[in-house]
Amino acid sequence: LNSKLVLNGYTITDFATDITLGPVNGDGRWIETEGPGGTVTRSRNIRNLWACSFGLTVGSKQIDFIEGLAIADEKTGAGSFPFTFSQIDGTHKVVGSCWIHENQNATVSKTPWSRQIVLHLFTNAAFVGRT
Repeated sequence: LNSKLVLNGYTITDFATDITLGPVNGDGRWIETEGPGGTVTRSRNIRNLWACSFGLTVGSKQIDFIEGLAIADEKTGAGSFPFTFSQIDGTHKVVGSCWIHENQNATVSKTPWSRQIVLHLFTNAAFVGRT
């Protein structure tokens, strides 16, 4: 992947799948309402809650790091954690704070697999350009 994901100051690199990144609320940038007499009003749909999902290779020590953050957050309320994502060519940049929304359960298997991680983000700044 031609991108950089930093979680709580630690660069995540052991990706087994693509990274999916976008607003949790997919309703668009505006909320439109049609009122009596055909009047139409619109209001800005503030989309600060985003999701970032990716798979990590089995055996990656980064799974332990992420699980440690999740446990610290559950036990002490340590989250949310600093988060940055950028593509090397500059087309996507997201900065904010995140928490571990889902860390897929471990599976014992004869074949290689990946652990799916889902982060929820409160974005301070987001630019998602061409892909």
